[in-house]
Amino acid sequence: TPLYTPQRNGVAERLNRTLLDKARSMLFARDLDKRLWGEAINTANFLKNRSPTKMLTITPEQAVTGDIPKGQFLRISGQPCEVMDNSPKKKLSERTRSVIFV
Repeated sequence: TPLYTPQRNGVAERLNRTLLDKARSMLFARDLDKRLWGEAINTANFLKNRSPTKMLTITPEQAVTGDIPKGQFLRISGQPCEVMDNSPKKKLSERTRSVIFV
């Protein structure tokens, strides 16, 4: 396609806009920092690949792998969680730290 003509890339531009809209809503819904926009885009694309489409009667993930995608491992972003801290510490010091799940 010619340079600087997004009108000619209708499908790709629509996908980019859809992913950005989903990422923006994820960031603002949980009041997360805008520096996490890359993770939000990856999550939006991950969810898009595991959602049904109009063109296929199955999900894109199922079309590629043949397995039905499971959603039991999905978690809500912006929730507090605990992360294992493996840095050397004293014997009775804490081994986890509190973070926000992205």
